[in-house]
Amino acid sequence: MSPVAPASPPPVLALIQPAMHWRLEDNVAALVRALTRARQAGATLCLCPELALTGFHRQIAQEAAPGRVAAGLAQLQATAGQLGLALAVGAPSPAAAGGWHNSLVLIDASGEVAGVIPKNGLTPSEATFFVPGDCRPVVALAGLRVSAVLCREIEDLPQVSAQLAGQGTQLLLWPGLMSPVPDDSADGLPRHVRQAQAMAQALGTTLVQSNWPYSLNTPHADTVLGRSVVIQPDGRLAAQLPANACGMGLWSGGDSAMRWIPCEADDPDLSSDP
Repeated sequence: MSPVAPASPPPVLALIQPAMHWRLEDNVAALVRALTRARQAGATLCLCPELALTGFHRQIAQEAAPGRVAAGLAQLQATAGQLGLALAVGAPSPAAAGGWHNSLVLIDASGEVAGVIPKNGLTPSEATFFVPGDCRPVVALAGLRVSAVLCREIEDLPQVSAQLAGQGTQLLLWPGLMSPVPDDSADGLPRHVRQAQAMAQALGTTLVQSNWPYSLNTPHADTVLGRSVVIQPDGRLAAQLPANACGMGLWSGGDSAMRWIPCEADDPDLSSDP
């Protein structure tokens, strides 16, 4: 009888809440530092927020220059390959008919692009610049079958469920820039977290979020951002990161908490303009 091969250990996820900067190059430099720290801490897969490459702010049209986007992604690919670290990073990606998608780019541990997942459900403001996607691929990454919903797409359960039906998705990534909408439920969770719980349960998949810790467009002290979550396939909230704080959470499947590593090297850029 042949020996049974040992099961592969689950990936160690780093959910990044990075400092946001106005310029693409500054965001890339901050991400490189974060990825290096994540790998040193034992991470094998990192999730970064929506449009982490450029920053998610009103200067996106200026920062999304083709040459700069390509150079920034190439630097992150090289870093991932050098560290042996898989990465999911929000970035503009070229649309077939011209223009840009708002996408999550999946980079494997060798530094190669494993797949690109475009945002289908744009907000009205995003639709003034981005082209909506019309697919939601499932991609092999870090030994898992991975897909994504971007930011407000957490509201689109019927569409997402139809797209991912029968695909065997094991990990659903949720990058975004989301502040909580109050809910009158007894548990007091924000509406988008309850929507994420419903999606994880409907799809039978682990759902992990990387949320920006603050916004450059509205840098108000009373804005609550961050608080990235991990939700189990049965809908349970497994772990949550701090609000309004730069850093990362380290989480491995089955854990009931995340290890929080504050980001002390990247000061928030809260200037009103670049």
